[in-house]
Amino acid sequence: FRKYWKTLWSRNKKQENNEVKDYYSQLAKLYLDYKQGKKVTFTDEINENKDYFYRVAEFLKTVEAVSIATLQIKLNIGYPRAAKTIDTLEQMCLVEKGKKGKKVLQPSVDDFIEFLNNN
Repeated sequence: FRKYWKTLWSRNKKQENNEVKDYYSQLAKLYLDYKQGKKVTFTDEINENKDYFYRVAEFLKTVEAVSIATLQIKLNIGYPRAAKTIDTLEQMCLVEKGKKGKKVLQPSVDDFIEFLNNN
């Protein structure tokens, strides 16, 4: 009986993680398309979580470097979401890739806020 519930729970967790990954990668792809001048439209998932990315962008405007730990503390989120957010920010070139304290690229953050406002 325990084994059944453990298996069922782990399957649900894997599905949730895949959905979240897909959502973050969708946003990164849309932003990169927007930067190339293509017309983009947000999915319902992205529209539902738009406020979260506004919070991230506003926080990025106030700092020079960001890490998973700072996102966790300042935005009051868990490690998995903070890590996925950092990975997405790297894909969108809003922060430099590096090991510790990723440098925030302020002009890109302003472009990202404009991207959120226009869609």
